[in-house]
Amino acid sequence: MKKYIVVVSVIVALMTACNSTRQDGNQREDSTLTTNTDATKKEIPFQTAERYFVKNTVENKNLTLKITNQEDFDNYFEAAATMGESGKPTVIDFSKQFVIAIIAESSSIEKNIIVSDLTSKENELSVSYKIDEKGEERSYVSRSLSLMIVDNKYSGEVKFEKQ
Repeated sequence: MKKYIVVVSVIVALMTACNSTRQDGNQREDSTLTTNTDATKKEIPFQTAERYFVKNTVENKNLTLKITNQEDFDNYFEAAATMGESGKPTVIDFSKQFVIAIIAESSSIEKNIIVSDLTSKENELSVSYKIDEKGEERSYVSRSLSLMIVDNKYSGEVKFEKQ
């Protein structure tokens, strides 16, 4: 039991450290345009969901998903709560929000998912991201993820662009 608690604590710590955010914070304003030459693309604000981990039953490969309901979310993720108020998982209200998820395959080398852009053009969302591998090989395997909570008013088909 003690070994299990230590393993879960390590996984939670890694997920918190690996959980990527945008380089300038979790959210951006609706009116901000990208530096892209296409002025019709608009940046979409999002919140990064924290304190979740990928279930062991999820296929071990890089995955990109749009999740619109709690049942589907629960098929992929489990809450990784820790003690204290700041240890609670981010609340997601699927009646008003959806989740864009990027999941890296399991690795003994630390992976960091960096979302560089979430934009909208007409009814299509575009997510630009990269997966950086950093550090030396570890004695355990973990799985990095990025969960972006987006307001339903921006709903549309999601295209993922891995850089």
